[in-house]
Amino acid sequence: MSNAASVLSGWTPQHYSAVVAILALVVSITSMFIAAASFRRTSRFQDADYVPRINAEHGAFYWPLGQDKDIAVRITFSLQNAGQKPVTVERVSFRIGDEKDQTRYHTHGISSYPRQALPQGQKSAQEQIDILWDEIESAAKVFNIHLVAVFLSVRYLSATGEAGHLLLKVAEFAHRQPVITMDLVRD
Repeated sequence: MSNAASVLSGWTPQHYSAVVAILALVVSITSMFIAAASFRRTSRFQDADYVPRINAEHGAFYWPLGQDKDIAVRITFSLQNAGQKPVTVERVSFRIGDEKDQTRYHTHGISSYPRQALPQGQKSAQEQIDILWDEIESAAKVFNIHLVAVFLSVRYLSATGEAGHLLLKVAEFAHRQPVITMDLVRD
């Protein structure tokens, strides 16, 4: 008889019950870890599916050369909800100021833009705004910067009330000369 068989020969039913209970506990703990990992992975995918996505659609950004001498840039834009759930656009404005320091800017609000809900896939009405040379030059002087950036800023709320922000750089100016760019920045 082997050593293992001689050890097991002295076991009572309580010994077997204890081993079965320990094995059941190990299996239960392992399945709990697997379930927790699966839940986290599923939650991450679900969060990615339902994250609000606001896009600036059909943004035609151009400098009206030879037209109105006071206008630095005329910006035409509409917003689109590209997410799975509705969002509420709280505020649309333009920031004019320092590109590198997001605390140094003037806000050019769009008072005509109403607070509005955008269902999934819906676009807002197209808006047009003119940014004047006086505003560009004022930002350059006040913040003592040579490169002045213009950002489209959209504050919105998700269906769950979570605040979001879209920041789209639409133009840059250096000494009354446009530097054409379009960069997307998300907070």
